[in-house]
Amino acid sequence: MVLTVHRWFANKSCPGDWLYSRMGDLADKVTAALAADSGSAASSPKPVEKCPYAEPKKDIQYGAKGNNVRWVQWHLNHAAGEKLSIDGDFGKLTKAAVLRFQKNKKLVQDGAFITALIGSWDAAIITLIIFMAADWITGLTVAGVFKRSPKSETGKLESRVGLKGLCRKGAMLLIVIIAYRLDLMAGLNGILRTGAIITLVCNEALSVLENVSLMGVKYPAIVDRVIRQLLGENEDRGEK
Repeated sequence: MVLTVHRWFANKSCPGDWLYSRMGDLADKVTAALAADSGSAASSPKPVEKCPYAEPKKDIQYGAKGNNVRWVQWHLNHAAGEKLSIDGDFGKLTKAAVLRFQKNKKLVQDGAFITALIGSWDAAIITLIIFMAADWITGLTVAGVFKRSPKSETGKLESRVGLKGLCRKGAMLLIVIIAYRLDLMAGLNGILRTGAIITLVCNEALSVLENVSLMGVKYPAIVDRVIRQLLGENEDRGEK
């Protein structure tokens, strides 16, 4: 089989000649122009736009105004595909956009754009705070009600011991802050922060079990074993 150019056909009714006579080299010119445009676009990539507003140093709540809110709105538009007016007013539209962002990222939907030093109010930090509160309350109960606290000479409640406990809780949060900031600096994607929180949660859980035991309440031994195993595995990963 031989494919024949249309102008070689004996049938003069073929429309190809008529089109060629009027188009000339138009197709070649269009093709060349398109190639030139695509080449120039590829050689000069679009620069990445930088946020013109400084990163906030505190949490931003509903009703806030100013450049901190503009920073939030700018990032919601660029990172989450929102179409907010960057007016610096944390109103209903901005709050709704923040809630959508938090839902998509599986964060606590509180309507605030969390920029705290400890990261975000995720399940890990909430669990740590719950365990810290449980340890504090059970410790006060052991000393104040049962008079069996091992942290005071008399076993009774002492203000000095209570103050030391509060200082320890503050130091725990400081450890989380340090781990989180190191994560950001080294680009570790939350590994240090998560490891620190797991270790602190396990320590608090063991302390709660100790307080409960001093109250005379028995708990399943497997709970203690699992906590200690989790604590040991987490420390082993940290050493590696």
